Amino acid sequence: MATLSAIKRTTEKNVVCIKMLKIRAGSEKAVLRLCHEVTAFSKAQQKTGSSGILAFECSEDPFDDHAIHFWERYEGNVALGRHNTSTQVQSFMKKVQPHLESPIGMALYEWNDGQLGAVCLQGGPKGEGGLDDATGASGAAGGAGLKQTSATLDLTNSRDKEDDSRAVWGLGNLKKLADGSFKLPWQK
Repeated sequence: MATLSAIKRTTEKNVVCIKMLKIRAGSEKAVLRLCHEVTAFSKAQQKTGSSGILAFECSEDPFDDHAIHFWERYEGNVALGRHNTSTQVQSFMKKVQPHLESPIGMALYEWNDGQLGAVCLQGGPKGEGGLDDATGASGAAGGAGLKQTSATLDLTNSRDKEDDSRAVWGLGNLKKLADGSFKLPWQK
């Protein structure tokens, strides 16, 4: 007699954060120095084993001399948040911003068993499907707008006279409805 048992397969799920910096002309040396400092700090944190940082790489774009890319992989959202809110990383963000052409680009991905998933979209206020979309506050299409976009039917209209053929609910049309000869505009 043989005993068979199932082995529970565990999956490795992590969070990947990709950042891109677009350097302002003339600020290359300052940005590279700051990137080197934050990378050295992050790699030191990674070596402790308790930071939740699994990978932290910084590289210059081979096709764009004014672009820097960060590849960061964390055990989860808590580790990502803890690292990005640390004093050293916050200081880096404040110091590097004046040297950039635009805000830092950032995207989050799920890392599942060595495979990079689709980009994660925030689902809360000010994110995809969040407060902006619900209220139309972002100015983009979608969401409820604050202006009337459809025609209304005013049932209290003074045009409700027997001789006004344009009034759909006029008295004349109500009489036609009673005798079966009434037709809506698209039924004519």
